Amino acid sequence: YRSNVTFAMPARFLADVGCKASYLAWFTAGNDYYFTPVELKKYVTLVAVATESDGLLYRITPVHSVSAGSTRCQAG
Repeated sequence: YRSNVTFAMPARFLADVGCKASYLAWFTAGNDYYFTPVELKKYVTLVAVATESDGLLYRITPVHSVSAGSTRCQAG
């Protein structure tokens, strides 16, 4: 169900994508998304790396980057 309710981006998600190579496989078949790519761009940079007939594969990094050597990354 999609509504106009605003969801918060989990801080753990942003920390995880800042510490290791992360990808998002986006399929266009459905329509009840938690976050759309346009909404995600507020939090992460999306770079399309592959295109298929029913979706895209994005490389994602946080908008406000986290150094891979930081204690946030090492704190599992």
